[in-house]
Amino acid sequence: MSQYVTDEYLLSILERRIEADEKGSKIRKKIAAGIKQIKGIFGELIKLQFDSKGLVHHCSKTGVTLIIPEGAVQQPATAWFGVCPFSTKFKFGDYVPITPIVWVYIDQKLTKPAELYLPHNINIGTTMKNLFIHLTASDQNFLEKGKFLFTCSNVKMEVDSEMFKTFCDHFCSYCVAMEKNAYKGTQKHYMIAMAEKQEDETTFVDFCCFPCQMGCKQLVMKQYKDEDFAISNLKSIMFDDEGSLSAAFDPDSVPGWERDHNGFHTEEIFESEVDYFKVMGCEAGNVNKENIEMLQMMEEVLSYPPRFRYTFSCLNSFVALDTTKVKAVFSGTSKPLQINVTLKKPQENESASTSQLTPPLTPNIAPANDI
Repeated sequence: MSQYVTDEYLLSILERRIEADEKGSKIRKKIAAGIKQIKGIFGELIKLQFDSKGLVHHCSKTGVTLIIPEGAVQQPATAWFGVCPFSTKFKFGDYVPITPIVWVYIDQKLTKPAELYLPHNINIGTTMKNLFIHLTASDQNFLEKGKFLFTCSNVKMEVDSEMFKTFCDHFCSYCVAMEKNAYKGTQKHYMIAMAEKQEDETTFVDFCCFPCQMGCKQLVMKQYKDEDFAISNLKSIMFDDEGSLSAAFDPDSVPGWERDHNGFHTEEIFESEVDYFKVMGCEAGNVNKENIEMLQMMEEVLSYPPRFRYTFSCLNSFVALDTTKVKAVFSGTSKPLQINVTLKKPQENESASTSQLTPPLTPNIAPANDI
């Protein structure tokens, strides 16, 4: 069972997470002021009720999963859950977050550690696992200083090609990070989405490159839904050492069809143009209000994530085949990549309708009388 958290619930949570002292009244004012900030950071927090049977909660927007095992509590309990990719209220010091940031609170102490699964887009095969650091930040620092100050923790952690799995029996704000220098030299996973739209004789085809993160995928899907495009293909890629992506077509020309660029002409997509921290012009992990507003503006006009945009126009339906396949061949990826584009000749409207023919009117001539 889940529902959105009210301010009253948040107030009670935060009050319990700060020890009562002589400054209680001042802290309470900071709590009240901090409630709106917390909701502004993590969006709508989700209230999750569970009992001794445990809990499994998956956030489809970010890919984060919380699992509380059976027997972790003996009485009915409540958890609160929120996730976001970045915020002006986070400070990571010398580290760069490589997972979403998760805020969780449970109103009972667990007798068995809970599991938190955090997705990432790092190429684990080329990265030493000791470079991954588990970070936490307490609510008290946020309420007293207005910032979540993340520091290293000794929480047990497992890693595979897609997820970090952490174990813990107390909760605050969590993420997994890397040192800045290590992050710069790490190979990362990205996605290419092919999106299509048909309008009369023209087929619009986009190839959009974005970080292999659930939140970015959700953004791209919404962008294309708003533009009446359908995403027809998704491919996972990594950039090669050159760090740039280009596209060509095989065959280069198709009888009856003309290919052109749709809008601004883009020859290459650089890896730096896909990294949203670099696009915002800020130090990785540490953003300000202007950085976020710039990224949101670029998302609204489809400048981010970057994409190749093409049109295929059927100019000669007598020459064009009913269906033609063209290969989009990409250069700059760690492995060869081709995506098929299917061009369908527009169906002609049968405007000629068959009209019922009627015999011409003839005079009503009576037969002559025989004499």
